[in-house]
Amino acid sequence: KDKWLKRYKNYPKSTYNTYKYNVETYLKNFEFPDNISKSRENAIRRDMNIFLRWCRRQGYKVEILKGATESEGRLRVLSEDELNNLFSIIQPIDLKHCFMFAYLTGSRRKEINAPKIEWLRQNNKGQYYLQVIKKGGYKRIIRINNDALNILKERNFVFWDYSTSWLTRRMSYYSRKAKIKDVIFHDLRR
Repeated sequence: KDKWLKRYKNYPKSTYNTYKYNVETYLKNFEFPDNISKSRENAIRRDMNIFLRWCRRQGYKVEILKGATESEGRLRVLSEDELNNLFSIIQPIDLKHCFMFAYLTGSRRKEINAPKIEWLRQNNKGQYYLQVIKKGGYKRIIRINNDALNILKERNFVFWDYSTSWLTRRMSYYSRKAKIKDVIFHDLRR
């Protein structure tokens, strides 16, 4: 496994860690863990099959895992009570603004972790939006509604600067603190 993982050392750290974690999860008991979602099971199967195909090319006689490998879209939506509870405990105000802005605009974690002022634009009607660059270099427009604009005005249009992993860890921390189960940063997108 370690020899196989060395091939992915130059990949983004998140890709490398996902492969490592998924393969190790399966190899622990040679079965899928209990109480995981279908998407998680499919992701483990997908990454395990990448590893198994590599093993075959190395001359090992192994069977590819049968079953689906496609991920399902996440459907979790936070209730109004959950949102209010979550937003009421987030500190500092910078982080709270970041989380609220993500919720109000539907921004992705990668788009919202450290926005740049040059992304902020105004159309000919005076409405604000962010123009961000997605994976593959494509542009994406994030509309800024009045509530999100009020956050920016309160901050004098100065953005925050967080790493995506920090946002993930803070979301986990504050979700547990607010006693909200099965939630990730992505669930702020409505």
